[in-house]
Amino acid sequence: KESKYIKLSVICPYTNRFVIKAITKRKQAFELTNDKEKAEFQWGDYETLHWESILSGRMKGSSYCTRKGMSRKAQLSKYLNKHTTKNPTS
Repeated sequence: KESKYIKLSVICPYTNRFVIKAITKRKQAFELTNDKEKAEFQWGDYETLHWESILSGRMKGSSYCTRKGMSRKAQLSKYLNKHTTKNPTS
């Protein structure tokens, strides 16, 4: 099975570190890329997503928003766990 390519564009270095850790734990399924043409999925802050590719259906996207001064690391963990429970092959 081929890896799915993810373009990561999370601005906050602290959050970025944990997203990378979660993705690399599943390196048989996912591979990080900076190439928006190669990426099948983009995870990042709302303003950094490549909306043209997402809205055209060429790429899927997810925006993990953080409020200034507040961390949402627990939510990230919860939703990653929920997603992988529902989609064990993802």
